Amino acid sequence: METEVRGATHLNVTVYATSVSALRHELGESIECWEQRTHSIAPHYAVRVQNTRMNLNERLEALATGLLLQQILGVERDDQLTFGEFGKPELTDGSAYISISHGGDVAAVAVAPIACGPIGLDVERVESYNRPAAQRVLAPSELSHLDHIEDRAEQTRAFCLAWTHLEAVLKATGTGFSRDPRVEGIPSGWRVAHIEDNHHVLALAAADMPTIEMINVTADTLLD
Repeated sequence: METEVRGATHLNVTVYATSVSALRHELGESIECWEQRTHSIAPHYAVRVQNTRMNLNERLEALATGLLLQQILGVERDDQLTFGEFGKPELTDGSAYISISHGGDVAAVAVAPIACGPIGLDVERVESYNRPAAQRVLAPSELSHLDHIEDRAEQTRAFCLAWTHLEAVLKATGTGFSRDPRVEGIPSGWRVAHIEDNHHVLALAAADMPTIEMINVTADTLLD
C-alpha cells in the first residue's frame, strides 16, 4: 500500500475496511439470508438492506456498514448514532469520531480519538476519468490540469485523488456537497492522507495530518 502524506503533525486514525463482493460470496444470493443478518445491526442500516427500491449492491453496502459498526463499535441501536444536518454520522456517546464510506468493492469505517477532531473518509474505485462528474465539483483550474494529462492511466489516478480529497474534506466539515466547491472552494484547515491499493483510492481528512492504520475485516469475521 502507498500512503501519501503532507505536513509534519500526525494523528493515528484506524480505518476498518471490508470487501462487499466477498461478503456477497459468503452470504450467497438469497436476499432472505441477507435480511436475517440485520437483527444485530442498527435499524438505520437494516431498513436499507430491506429496501427493495435500492439496487442489490447498495443494500449489501448498507449491510456491510452496519456489520462493521456493530463489530468495531458495538453499534446495534439507532440511538447510538446521531446524524448532522447533512447526514454526517457521529457516535452519540462522543467516545470517538467516525466517518463512513463505500465505493467500488469497499465498505469502510474510520475511527479517530476525540483529540483528533472531526474526520472525513472517502473511498472510490479507480475506473476512468469521469469528466462530467469532475466538471460538477472541481474548480476550473483543477479541471484544466486533469484535461491536460496525456497518459490516461495517470489522468484517471489524478482524478480519483482529487475527487477523494475533496469529498473527504467536505465530509469532515459535515457539509458534504451542500456547498459548491467550484464557487466556495475547498474548505481550508484540513490535511488529507491517501492510500492507493487494489484499484481503489482512499482519502482521510483531519485537522492534522492523519496516519492511517488499515485493518481489513474479512467477510467471515463480519458474519461470525
